[in-house]
Amino acid sequence: MSTISPRIDGVRISNFDINIHRMVNIHDSPQGEGVPHVEISLAFEKGEPSKKVRVALSELASIRWTTIDYRASFSPDFAVATANRYVVDAIRSSLDELPIAEVYQLSHPGLYKITGRPVFCTGGEVIRPPTSTEQEPEIECEPMTQRLDIDPELSETEAAAEMLNLISLFPDPGRIILSQVLVALLRQAYEDAGKSPAFCVFLYGHTGTQKTTIASFLTQIYNRNDGIAELTRLNASCAAAVEMLMDTTDQVKVFDDLFPAASPQVRKGQEKVLAEITRYIADGTIPARMKGRKVREGRPMCGLLFTGEYLIGEGSDAARLLPVKMTKPDTSALSYFQARPLIASTFYHNFIVWFIENYDGVVAYLKEWLDEYRKTDLGVHDRLREAHFFLNTAYSLLLEYCGEKGVLEEADVRRFHSSFVGLLIQLVRAQNERVSPTATEASTLGNVLERIGELYRSGQLSIVDNKRQFDDHQHDGVTHKGYLCLRPQALSRFFPSSDINDIAHELDAQGALDKGKDGYKKKISAVGGKHFYWVPFSKLQGSTR
Repeated sequence: MSTISPRIDGVRISNFDINIHRMVNIHDSPQGEGVPHVEISLAFEKGEPSKKVRVALSELASIRWTTIDYRASFSPDFAVATANRYVVDAIRSSLDELPIAEVYQLSHPGLYKITGRPVFCTGGEVIRPPTSTEQEPEIECEPMTQRLDIDPELSETEAAAEMLNLISLFPDPGRIILSQVLVALLRQAYEDAGKSPAFCVFLYGHTGTQKTTIASFLTQIYNRNDGIAELTRLNASCAAAVEMLMDTTDQVKVFDDLFPAASPQVRKGQEKVLAEITRYIADGTIPARMKGRKVREGRPMCGLLFTGEYLIGEGSDAARLLPVKMTKPDTSALSYFQARPLIASTFYHNFIVWFIENYDGVVAYLKEWLDEYRKTDLGVHDRLREAHFFLNTAYSLLLEYCGEKGVLEEADVRRFHSSFVGLLIQLVRAQNERVSPTATEASTLGNVLERIGELYRSGQLSIVDNKRQFDDHQHDGVTHKGYLCLRPQALSRFFPSSDINDIAHELDAQGALDKGKDGYKKKISAVGGKHFYWVPFSKLQGSTR
C-alpha cells in the first residue's frame, strides 16, 4: 500500500490522505477482459478511515470524493478542478508500484470455469475444487436473489439416502426428473466432454396425480427455506418464456399445465409456446430479441421440463421431448418430505461439492460414455438417443456418488442402474413410435464431409456467392472467403435423424470446420450477423472455389 498526502508547493490541499491499496482488474465474466480499477480508502486526521472502494481508472478524473466519504473536502485556497487534477495525477503516477489482482465477479448461481478451473456459485458461497499449488483467483459474488439453503443437522449420508427414498415414491418420473436436474447442474462438465444438453422432459398424467407438486419439489434448488415456489404456467407468451430461459442457468425451468382447454385458441397458444421453446433448447440457440434498447441473444443454459395432461408433437417435434407418465404417489409419505424441504437442497449442495472436487474425473467419465454412445445404435431417433445419454450418465454419477458415500452397496448400484437403463430404453422407444417414419429412416451420419460435398456438387444445396442476396428462407448457405458456409437448418434438413451437434463434431473431427469463439458456429456480419458452419472448400473433394 502507498499513501498520498495531497500538497501543492508544500501546502496541503485536502483534509484527507489517500491510501492506495492495489490495482484490481475486475472481470464480469470468466472470459471477459478485466477492467482496471484502483482500490483506495481515505484517511483523516481524526476519526476512522473510510471503507475501501474501487474506482475504474477511466472514471478517476470525474470522481467526487464525498461519495467515498462525506467528510472529504479540498482547501478553499485551491480551485476544486486544480486540486482534483493534482490528486488524480498523483494516484496515476503511483500505480506502477502497486500489486495487481485479478478479481472475478459472479452474477448468478451456477458453474463457472475461471482460469480453467471449475467453481460453483450457490448464491452466497463459492464451491471450489481442492486447493492447488497455483494461486487461487479472487472470486466475489454479486448480490443475488437466489441462495442454496441447507440443513446443517443433516449428514451427507442421510441427505443422499432420503433423496433416494423421496424419488422411490414415484420411481419412473422421480428418477427421470432428478437425473434431469443433475444434468443441468453438470451442464458445463457435459460441454467440456463435448456435448451440450439439448433435450426436454414432459411429465404427463391425469389431473390430481401431483404433477405440479412433484415437478416443483424436485427441480427447485434455491430458496427452499422460503417455501416451494409456484411454477410458470404454460400460458406465458413465447417472448416471456424466452426471457425466463435466458435468466435460468444450470437449473431446470418448468412450464406447467398443458391441459385440454375448452377454447381452441387457448389450446393452440399453449401448444405453440411448448413447441417453440422446445426447439430453442434442442437447437441450442435463442433468436435475438430486443430488451429495452439492447439486443438480447444467446443460447439456453438450462434444462426444460413441461407438465401436462396430454402429449403433442410428431416427427422431429416429438423427438425433442421425452415423456414420462405420472402416477399418484403416497401423499402421506410425500408429506414427510414436504415438511422437510431442505432435504433436497442439502443433497444438491453435497452433490455439487462432490462433483467439483472430482471435476476432471467426471469430465473424463462423460467423454468415455459419449464416445461409446456415438458408436451405439439404440434403434431410435438421434435426439432420443441423446436424451438417453444425458439421463443415463447423470443417474450413473448419482449412483457412483451414493456408492462412494456408503449409501448404496456395489450390488445395489448395479441393480439400480440396470433398472434405470431398462426404464430409459422403454421411454425412448415408446416416444420413437411417435416420430414419423421419415425421421427414423433417414441416413445415419456416415461420412458427413463426403455427403456435404455431394450435395454441393449436385446442386441440392441452395448456395449464393453474393452475401447481399442471401435469404434465410430460400438459401442453405453462402460462399465466403474460401469457405462453404452452411446454415444449421440446412444440415438438419439433409441429416434429419442426426443431432446437429453430432454433425458439427464429426466435421470438426475431420478437420473440416472453422470454429468460432463460443462453439462450432461463426457469424457473418454481412448477412445480419447470422451464424453458419464454415466448411473449407479445400476439404471438399472436387468442390473448389
